[in-house]
Amino acid sequence: MNYNDLLDIKLQEEIKDIDLDPIIQKIEELKNTQYWESKNKRLKALVNSDYIAEKLVKITCGFSFQIQELIGRIAPDISENIPYIDRVRNAADVIQACEDLVYEVFIGEHIMVKSLYILSSETYEYMGLMNFNPPMTERPLDWVSNNNGGYYDNDLNCILGSIHARHNKPQALDVLNILQDIAWELDPMIMEIEEIPNKEFKSPDSHEQFKKMALDSKKVYEKYVNKPFWFIWQFDKRGRQYSKGYHINLQSSGYKKALLNFAHKELITGEL
Repeated sequence: MNYNDLLDIKLQEEIKDIDLDPIIQKIEELKNTQYWESKNKRLKALVNSDYIAEKLVKITCGFSFQIQELIGRIAPDISENIPYIDRVRNAADVIQACEDLVYEVFIGEHIMVKSLYILSSETYEYMGLMNFNPPMTERPLDWVSNNNGGYYDNDLNCILGSIHARHNKPQALDVLNILQDIAWELDPMIMEIEEIPNKEFKSPDSHEQFKKMALDSKKVYEKYVNKPFWFIWQFDKRGRQYSKGYHINLQSSGYKKALLNFAHKELITGEL
């Protein structure tokens, strides 16, 4: 059983007492209300209201999101057989219809969706440490096709993003495999230095989120002390390469970059 299966079980337990009926009813009202012809047509593509309600609650329960992120997370699979831009419109309509049932929408630095519910401390800790796939303590699987490589127990594609960004055309998989072959380790001296933000925050909420991230990162670092690890690498749709990880990532802040050393070191002498 992998991380996603375990997380799904935890979240299912957390939301079992939430009454989904009002949410289902709101989604049904949205689907059955008469608007203009094109909107009526795309709303008919919404899938089962029970599924949408459960998915919306699972994703939002206990957290805050920028509204664009939430739209991106539910748009791909709550509608069927319509263009992606219409799936996005449907997702935005569903989020608006369900406001004040399991979350509230407010405007700060960004338009945010904030859950009205909290999770147990155990679930928060589990998600905080593992929700962002960490580096591997064994060398990743080589990419042998666009949808076969990287983690041992996760279904990944070598191209980041939604299903609409992915394809089966040839990719430079050898480049990803070379990058995945590099072993890394944490720098013990940098770990002794407190992580500080690299920008000024405009709101107290942003500063609190940073402090929580830094605290969660320390817990993750402890699991990688004195051991080599490897990053999973993927392309974006433009062909740029990205390492997979959040708390530990060589494409992150200056502090997190300084935290990384090559696990296999060689003395540079200048001799060939």
